[in-house]
Amino acid sequence: CVMCCFGCLTCCGCRDVICRKLIFFPPSPPFYKIGEDEAKKDIVLHRIPLPLLPQTEDLSEEDLKNMTPATLQPSLKVRSVKLKTALNSEIMACHITHPKATDTVLYSHGNATDVGMQSYAVETLVLACRVNVLFYDYTGYGYSANPGKPSPKHIGADIQAAYDYLVKEAAIPSNRIIIYGQSLGSVPSCILASKHRVKGMVIHAGLASAIRVLKPSINKSPWFDLFRNSDVIKE
Repeated sequence: CVMCCFGCLTCCGCRDVICRKLIFFPPSPPFYKIGEDEAKKDIVLHRIPLPLLPQTEDLSEEDLKNMTPATLQPSLKVRSVKLKTALNSEIMACHITHPKATDTVLYSHGNATDVGMQSYAVETLVLACRVNVLFYDYTGYGYSANPGKPSPKHIGADIQAAYDYLVKEAAIPSNRIIIYGQSLGSVPSCILASKHRVKGMVIHAGLASAIRVLKPSINKSPWFDLFRNSDVIKE
């Protein structure tokens, strides 16, 4: 059965390799580029203008040429940063702030997307809800470290680095942080929520666990299961 096979793969040390191929699908090439503002020495996110954004996940040479520095609504500010994780990855993150915001959303995106692809949706969220949003790429996504090689062990360290940036560098109290996880992003969101007391958490189309994606009827996660969101939420 599927569960027996997954257990055997765990015992022989192949689980993470298989998961990388079956679970993580970073866009290639990324839907953004990074540049530098020579005057301010800041990192600048380059993305495809919204009217030219392709409707597929495949980018052409023309799409790559169309990438320009991101321009937001005049009232908003954006800062692009590289964050170091506890596992020595360097991940890309963007922090968009609204002048009337009192809360900050720590946004973990779904699969098969990246910071560039999500930037327009996040900008809409900032404007509609009047919140600040920090969104980031997982290790192996976009211009984060280890291109094309994400892994289960990194995603917890990735979101912890994003959280540390908000609390330590942006000086945002934890009781003003709302964790938001979409699909795959529900995994790091639940990991972080189990460690830190925050204002709240939103799970959008989240995973119950890796095994439950294949076998939803099980009541308890086996020892070799990954991404045990349902167990974390119960606790």
